[in-house]
This record gives sequence, C-alpha cells and structure tokens, in this order.
Amino acid sequence: MDENARINQRLMNTDDAMVWAEEFCRTFNGKHVVRVDTGFDSEDQVDPGLMVGWFANAMQAGINQYERRRLRVKDEIQNIFEGDKDGV
Repeated sequence: MDENARINQRLMNTDDAMVWAEEFCRTFNGKHVVRVDTGFDSEDQVDPGLMVGWFANAMQAGINQYERRRLRVKDEIQNIFEGDKDGV
C-alpha cells in the first residue's frame, strides 16, 4: 500500500480530530495560503474554502465510522437472536 492510500485509510477510519488536524498541517504546511485584508493589516491565512472541504470530510468520516459500528452491532445482535431460534 502506498503512502497516500495508507493516509486515506487512516483518515477514513477515524473520527479523532487530532489525527485530522495533524494530517491537515502535514499536507498543507505553507501551501494554499491566501493574503487576507483584516482591515488593519494584511496577513497570510490558510484558504477558508480549503479548511471547509477538509473538515467536512473529517465530519463525514465520523458519520461513516458511526454507521459501520452501528451495522456491525446490529449484525451481532441479529446473529444472537437467530442462533436462539435454531436452538443454539
């Protein structure tokens, strides 16, 4: 498995905000910076659109992880009851 696939798998299987934040910093460190006029001075900031997309993916990964857990528990419960019906 190449490095990008490993990182993608790690991110898609966690809802840990620190993991997502660390990968964001590693991936975009010094890149995708835009000049923002704050009214008093200009400063460099990470592109807000990039952050929205990144953290929307993080939130969806959490939802997906929850759904996988829910389905796994549901299957385990069904197996218990189906086993009881068969006299096992």
